Amino acid sequence: MMWRLDDIEIFVSVVEQGSFVQAAKRLNAPTSTVSRRISELEAALDIKLIERTSRKLHLTEKGQELFDHALHHVKEIRQQGNMLMNSRDQLRGKITITVPTFLGNAVLAPWLFEFLAKHSDIELNIKLSNHFEDLIDEGIDLAIRIGPLNDSQFIAQFLCSTEYRLCASPKYLQQNPSIETVDDLFQHDVMLLPHQNMTLDLMNVRTHETYSLSTSSRMNCNDIEMMRQAAVNGVSIACLPHLSVQKLVSSGELVTLLDEYEISPSRDIYTVYPSRKHLSAKTRLLINFLKEKAAN
Repeated sequence: MMWRLDDIEIFVSVVEQGSFVQAAKRLNAPTSTVSRRISELEAALDIKLIERTSRKLHLTEKGQELFDHALHHVKEIRQQGNMLMNSRDQLRGKITITVPTFLGNAVLAPWLFEFLAKHSDIELNIKLSNHFEDLIDEGIDLAIRIGPLNDSQFIAQFLCSTEYRLCASPKYLQQNPSIETVDDLFQHDVMLLPHQNMTLDLMNVRTHETYSLSTSSRMNCNDIEMMRQAAVNGVSIACLPHLSVQKLVSSGELVTLLDEYEISPSRDIYTVYPSRKHLSAKTRLLINFLKEKAAN
């Protein structure tokens, strides 16, 4: 029979409390379980640790020896556990997050800067990556991910949605045929992201008429940032998430096209984290902050 580490904690608690009943209350366990575990520990060690009488418990010589050696270590473990529990509730320390590159640069950067300005005791370790980092292996507290999400054991909360827009630079529009209707796109290079499979699906928001166009481009790319730069430099039209181009549209570097059409599908953005039960207060604070910014 093998003894378990938590048997030592139970043994120390019984000696500290002076009875199985009081130890059971402290450990929030049935008295019968506490008694059984002490008996199993004695059987595993092949040593009598406690002499039981109707009124009082008496430690044997070996029981006293075990208690004297174990007490210090059990107290250290309890103290460390309490420190960890307290730190979980503190609004200080490091939060490690992973964010898609374009979303971090184009949208989240000013939000995260504002969060740091408001909470001087919190540090952010930000990993920009277009790959799904392993939250557990990489020690990541929070991931911002674009759906659809794979089923997993992690917790996902909806943050916001982003629609797609057809964009081109003023330079491109001056040098190429005008675009007034969907059919005009056949005369142009249109860059799409790989998941769109070179097919552009549109719906007129007024008439609900749908179109599905096969597109082509002399340049194809799997990175949104490079596609944005290509569009700004007049290489071709690009179909990009609205969140990634709204500043460029506001500045006049890009122009959106065929705004009366929705491009399918839109993409949902989520916060993803390992466990709701053990979520730290500082990570919860960041999630709520991002949800508030996204809502506005």
